[in-house]
Amino acid sequence: MCKPRRHAENSGDRSPDLMVNWLRELLFLWTGRYQLVKTVKILSLSEHELTAEVKTEAYSPERHIIRHEIKAVTYHQIQVYESDKAWEAEIIFDV
Repeated sequence: MCKPRRHAENSGDRSPDLMVNWLRELLFLWTGRYQLVKTVKILSLSEHELTAEVKTEAYSPERHIIRHEIKAVTYHQIQVYESDKAWEAEIIFDV
């Protein structure tokens, strides 16, 4: 069963800060609330701000298998850049 959508806003001084802050917020939904992210709808995105609707579902061991849990979002070798068509990122997670 999906929960109502959550409105999420993040900001950062640089694109990598914004990406790390955003991913840490999504990770908190799991580690702090045991919610799994189902869908994300980006409402607005710039180099310094991101606004989105996030649809989540409560974790159920009967329905979900967690094979590898992400422990942390890191800045290690992070790359965030705007290409001709979209924003792209390369991120390493601690597992």
